[in-house]
Amino acid sequence: MVVREDRGILTVLQGSKLMDGMAGVHATLMDVNTKTGTGFGHGTILFTNRDGDKIYCTWEGKGEKGLWSGPVSIVRGAGKFEGVTGKAVWSAVSVAPNQLYVDWEGEIELPR
Repeated sequence: MVVREDRGILTVLQGSKLMDGMAGVHATLMDVNTKTGTGFGHGTILFTNRDGDKIYCTWEGKGEKGLWSGPVSIVRGAGKFEGVTGKAVWSAVSVAPNQLYVDWEGEIELPR
């Protein structure tokens, strides 16, 4: 069983720059079989921009041999992100001890 908190900065490479540069705090709960390298997990992510506006997400996923993936749902927003909706698919791989590369592909929309 793994319980951890990760922190990072979101860098958007393509598409809408709406979330570019947001700080993320990620709470994770995972069950991993260290002998087979397989597991599953879920967690929450709080993204905050420089002005204090927030986007709250939940995720789940499965992993095998260091490669993890699954869906993300945007739960709600605060500040200028009030009413935000969206979903994504993520994949992650460990690139060094205590460092991950995570790729998201999805859609995000603010109310009009």
